[in-house]
Amino acid sequence: MNRSLLMRNRGQLPGVVGVWQSRGWRCIPSMGVVLSLCFCIFLYPFSCLLGGDGVSVNYLFILFPAIIILARGKFQLPSRDLLATLILYVLVFVLATIYQFSYFDFFYRRVASFIIFISMFAYMFIKIDSQMVRSFKCAIVAISIYFSLYAIFLYFSLGGADLGMDAKGVIGSQRYGFVYVLAIWLLLHYFPRNIFLSALKFVGLLLLGAGLLLTFSRASIVAIVGSAGIYIASKILDWVKSPKLQNRIFLTVVCVILSLSVIILLLNKYFFGVFNFYLDRLFSLKQKSGENTFDFSNPAASEGFRVVLFHKIVEFVACNPFTGSGYLGVWILFADLSGSAHNQYLDVLFRTGIFGFSVYVFLLYRLLRFLCLREPGLFWGLIGVLIFGLVHETFKLSHGLFILSFLFGMMGQPRFVKHHNVLIA
Repeated sequence: MNRSLLMRNRGQLPGVVGVWQSRGWRCIPSMGVVLSLCFCIFLYPFSCLLGGDGVSVNYLFILFPAIIILARGKFQLPSRDLLATLILYVLVFVLATIYQFSYFDFFYRRVASFIIFISMFAYMFIKIDSQMVRSFKCAIVAISIYFSLYAIFLYFSLGGADLGMDAKGVIGSQRYGFVYVLAIWLLLHYFPRNIFLSALKFVGLLLLGAGLLLTFSRASIVAIVGSAGIYIASKILDWVKSPKLQNRIFLTVVCVILSLSVIILLLNKYFFGVFNFYLDRLFSLKQKSGENTFDFSNPAASEGFRVVLFHKIVEFVACNPFTGSGYLGVWILFADLSGSAHNQYLDVLFRTGIFGFSVYVFLLYRLLRFLCLREPGLFWGLIGVLIFGLVHETFKLSHGLFILSFLFGMMGQPRFVKHHNVLIA
């Protein structure tokens, strides 16, 4: 072997760790593509039936930090406050396990739920560089377009508008709408360098808009409309505060409104029946059948059941303020051991108690502040996801938990990483 090569490699760790430390991501060709495909797998919504409910089971993303740590031969510790937060959630688990004797039969489910919950901190222990961030964003857009194309093909192959309201049962899905919302905002904040890429961006937005509509999820529409409304309001506020930026802000708002208007008009032409569904079930007080669109007083209705569930959760947490259920789901409140909170925040409140919930909300606030300064696409997408979470679980689902875990990982990077522009994609 060449003597100079031996001298150059002296002191390096053998095997994979040595290659990684000497070359980093460059040791593997097209690592950006590999990472994107890997993240797409993590975002795929594998699920199975458990107790009559569909349960997410694709938690492969938890293995990724372990693989990176083994490959790099080192890991990093997040800040002290984040470590303290992790310790708090461990204490919630320990205390609930000790004193909640009536739920001892569910010990293994409690352990599994606890491990899944704290996996949102997993990516804080690895260094996240710009290539990983780009691959993460590409994966969100790519898999959302994939599911959009699949839904569009299925819709038209089964009859399109002739399906009528039956399309909701055949094609609709409420478990992936928030990912579409995040993908739309990421694509809106992608600025192409040539006309060809601009055309691809517009086509991508059309596909994502169609996919969002075909979820037949009212929460998805509320999330995109609500986040768009906040976005426009913030730009108008910036306009008032900064007269020098008036032309730029005005142009931005006009472009967003025109783009959304053109997309809506085009989608309405080919998905007229889908638009009628939302006009009937979301933007009207009375449905065509004569029923109330929102019936909060009827426990059998979707809105009424959520009200009943809200009271049950609040009553339970009032009796268990420090631990909540200790990571068990709201299914423990029902005789058939089936059910979900239908609200991301109530789910966390029920599982972790008042203090755990308060810390969770504070972490989301810190995450928003972090993304606002560095990643506007992810920031506005997260706003939409948080709105969606008011009426459905988001980060409880495996693909949603991967998104949150990666974003927390970005936020938890040491200061020297930020100074070296690692997080800016």
